[in-house]
Amino acid sequence: MTAASQITWKDIKRAVLQRLFVIEGGTVVVSHVTKPYIEAMPSAANEGIYLLAAAGGVGVKSLSFEKTRGDGSCSRFDMNDYAPDFRSFTDEVYIETRSGRQRLYGYVTEAGSVLVVPAWLEGTVTVYYNPLPQFISPTVSDDEVIKLIPMASTSLPLYIASQLFKDDDMRQAVQLRNEFETGLARMSALVEQDRKNKEKFTSVTGWVM
Repeated sequence: MTAASQITWKDIKRAVLQRLFVIEGGTVVVSHVTKPYIEAMPSAANEGIYLLAAAGGVGVKSLSFEKTRGDGSCSRFDMNDYAPDFRSFTDEVYIETRSGRQRLYGYVTEAGSVLVVPAWLEGTVTVYYNPLPQFISPTVSDDEVIKLIPMASTSLPLYIASQLFKDDDMRQAVQLRNEFETGLARMSALVEQDRKNKEKFTSVTGWVM
């Protein structure tokens, strides 16, 4: 569930315009009918991507750094120094030493982005994190890849169309939003189940600060 799709902005536009019933087939035609919708899409897309990201729709990324033995009781590392797109921690942190790779439970976090681990730990620390959602600018190109997992990519046009339909057909807008919310809930559950299924390492470190 964490692999990104290869859907482009043009694909999103096509799917939205089809939902709005303003184009036939798969050709995106810019006309006096479609142009206002196309111009309004980036703003609605950013809202939808934010909602999808909160439910795991942008997938999970990882960063690694070397941890050497330090003085004192703990060492602090700000994830923003290692990943400019860092948004939040997942609950997966690992450490790899000469004896192998292990799940690390003995850590705490501070200020949303700071990882605090025992000073005596040594090895390669890998942190899995939730990245910042992609921002769609008003001048987005058709070939820009939308960085969402496949299930989120299919849900995004529903959200955009539901927002754009508000002025034309509120009933249809509500129906589309309900479809989006149903897909959002299903995706969130599947992402969580997928995450649990991939947990394979066991912690042997029970440090508590």
